[in-house]
Amino acid sequence: MKRVCFLLTILGCALPLPVLAEESKAGLSQLDITLYPGQLFWLAICFPLFFLLMRFWILPIFEETQGNRQRVLDSDVEAAKSANEQAKQTMVRYEKALVGAREMAQATVNDIVAASSKEAADQREIQRVDLSNRISAAEKKIASAHATAMNDIKNLVDDLAKVIVEKTAGLKV
Repeated sequence: MKRVCFLLTILGCALPLPVLAEESKAGLSQLDITLYPGQLFWLAICFPLFFLLMRFWILPIFEETQGNRQRVLDSDVEAAKSANEQAKQTMVRYEKALVGAREMAQATVNDIVAASSKEAADQREIQRVDLSNRISAAEKKIASAHATAMNDIKNLVDDLAKVIVEKTAGLKV
C-alpha cells in the first residue's frame, strides 16, 4: 500500500511538469481556460483516489488510535474510581481505628488514674498509721518523762525542804 501511495505521489508530481515547461503566456495561469480540462481530468482521478485512500486506510488508523486512547482513558478513569473507593474505605477503617485507639488510651488513662488514686490512698493510710504510731510512742515518752519529772520534782522538793530546814532551823533532817 505504501508503494502505491509513493508511486501516485511521484506520478502526481511528474505529470504537471510538461505544463510548467511550456512557455508561460501573459496573465495568471489559474485563469487560463485552456488548462481547465486537464485540471478537471486530474481532479476526477485524484479526488476519488485520495478520498478512498483517506476513507479506507488513513481514517481507520485514526479511528483505531482514538478508540485505543478512549479505552486507555476509560480504564484510567475506572482505576481512579477504584482507587478513590479504596482510599475512602481505608479512611473509614483509619477513622474507626483512631476512635478505638482513643477509647483504649482513655481507658488506660482512667486505669492509671484509678491505680494512682488507690496507691495514694494506700500511701496516705500507711502514713496515717505510721503517724498515729509515732504519736502514741511520743505520748508514751511524754507520759514517762512526765512521771519521771514528777518523781524527780518530789525528790527535789524533799531535798529542797531538807536544805531549807537545815539552813533555817539548823537541824539535820
